[in-house]
Amino acid sequence: RVSGKDPNSFTAYDYLMRGWYEFYKFTRESNAAARDLFEKARTIDPNYARAYAGLAFTYSSDYDFEWTEDFDKTLKLVLENASTAVRLDPNDYQAHWALGWAYLYNRQHENAMAQYVRARQLNPNDAELLAEMGNLLIYMGQPKQAITQVKEAIRLNPFHDNWYVEYLGWAYEEAGMPKEA
Repeated sequence: RVSGKDPNSFTAYDYLMRGWYEFYKFTRESNAAARDLFEKARTIDPNYARAYAGLAFTYSSDYDFEWTEDFDKTLKLVLENASTAVRLDPNDYQAHWALGWAYLYNRQHENAMAQYVRARQLNPNDAELLAEMGNLLIYMGQPKQAITQVKEAIRLNPFHDNWYVEYLGWAYEEAGMPKEA
């Protein structure tokens, strides 16, 4: 059930878990703290794919929330860290998800879709992955598929964050269903 490789160090794993705790606070400061913790995990275990995936997600947040002064450099760091994560562990769904997100931000939609599909094959029940993939589906002109997928994510996680509903509303709008939006 858990397809990702185990870390070589429980200390690296501890830093990774602490990093995710900070990451999900969604503030500029907590994102920087998460990056520091993921860096510590990577330093302790340079072959730990999830540490690189975490780093990629922190840079994605910098880009997404405009917490960077150099958007091009930030996009490059997203792609580099996500690519490293996939190279280190091709069976880690978070690594593929991070790479899909990197390709999405770099407007390589077909490559992004391939990575999201692989992430879903590896972990089809991650509600956050399903909902976030709705973003890509909308950009690719598939809002009805996005509606179906985000609804499934909400079913899987009835205590979801508000952004699930934002993506659902956006998908309805793009599908020409303003009343539902």
